[in-house]
Order: sequence, then C-alpha cells, then structure tokens
Amino acid sequence: MKTATHCPTQKDYDRLMKAYEEETDIKWVTRVKPTENNHWHCNKDKTCIEIQEHLTFCSIEYFTLRDYTIETVDETINRLKRNMFEVGDILVNRKNSEVKVLAVRDLLTALSDEGDFKKSYDWYTEEELEHNGWTKKDPNEAKKQWLLEGEKGGWLKDGNVV
Repeated sequence: MKTATHCPTQKDYDRLMKAYEEETDIKWVTRVKPTENNHWHCNKDKTCIEIQEHLTFCSIEYFTLRDYTIETVDETINRLKRNMFEVGDILVNRKNSEVKVLAVRDLLTALSDEGDFKKSYDWYTEEELEHNGWTKKDPNEAKKQWLLEGEKGGWLKDGNVV
C-alpha cells in the first residue's frame, strides 16, 4: 500500500519534518535533514510527503490519482512512534512460513529469505507486511528457537541451526 501524508498547513508540515528527524534517519534526496528544507510553499495546502528511499513531495492530486492512501500528519506521527517490528523478531504468515527481521529503517522493514534467516530478501512497509499476513511470532515461542551463545549460535529452522 502506497502512503503519502497530507500537510494542509505550514505548521503541520513543520511538525511532520520534526517527527521524521526525531524518529528516523530519512533525508531529502539532497541528503539534508527533513527540517533543513522547506517545500511547503510549492504546493501550500495541497502538499503531501512520501517516503521512498528519501523524502519526496508533491500535490495531494498527484498521490490521489495514483491510488495512494492519504494520511493525516497525526496518523503518520503515531505510526512513526509505534515500532511495530524490531530487529531479530520472527514473523509468521498464514502459511506458517517464518522470516526474521534483519533491519528496520524509517518506515521500512528488511526481512530474511524464508529458507535462510541470514540472507536478506527485501524491504517492506508495515502496511505491506500486514496486508500479506505477516505477524510477530509469540516472543516466548521465538525465544525457544534461539540458541544463546551456543557452539553454533543461530536460529533453529526445522530442527537445524541456520
């Protein structure tokens, strides 16, 4: 699901940029911090912000025509502060496949390959993970799979250390 955040006022825009700066390491394409560029004047009350590999902005019409979900600033800030997944979490889907969270960056989560917990597969938004049925495995069950400081160390998959 593609998401953009609507900033109808300069104050909303400033709040969002401050939250991005405090909660993430995302930057503009020019590699400056969110609060170091002010693009609100370009589209004024129609300004929307999106995260790709960096921050981008355009009008609400642009994102609406491309079937984006439009969030309020408060919705985005709440999502930023809610750390849904953390590095090391084991996720399970409807088919009982398991993956490991290898990295969390801004609003993106990197997962391992289903067959190899050490191999990176791809980056996903939390919405994409939820839509595809990935949920955090019960922490007590996940702990049973981890061999703490063992000879081999690592995750158990089908009885084998990976």
